[in-house]
Amino acid sequence: MPKSKLSALLSLLLVFLSGAVLGAFAYRLYMVNTVSSSAGTRRPSVQEFRKFYVQDLNKHASLDSQQIAQVNAILDQIGAETNQKMTAIHEEQIARINAILRPEQQAAYQKMRDEHDAERRRRKQQQEATKK
Repeated sequence: MPKSKLSALLSLLLVFLSGAVLGAFAYRLYMVNTVSSSAGTRRPSVQEFRKFYVQDLNKHASLDSQQIAQVNAILDQIGAETNQKMTAIHEEQIARINAILRPEQQAAYQKMRDEHDAERRRRKQQQEATKK
């Protein structure tokens, strides 16, 4: 085989192999799993989570209608107790913070809390509006 044909064949083989290596590398980069952020995802509401929880429990434990009603009653009771405890903790937090503040700071703290409450109500109204 003449030298020019051998050189052309080796060059062609080298180009083919380098293309295959580059293609495999690009494919690997393209197929890498990306890290997803939960910043754009919406957290399920308490009602949505509860519905999923009861359905999942029913699917795994095959509950009858009486047991489902009892599970819902337990969740209602625990939810009410949790809300009462959280409210008590929140009120204690406010009282303790107010105790360390000077009078002018207490007024600013009350204003900040009012703004946060208004924002919380606004978000709740938006969530209810989007459900409809």
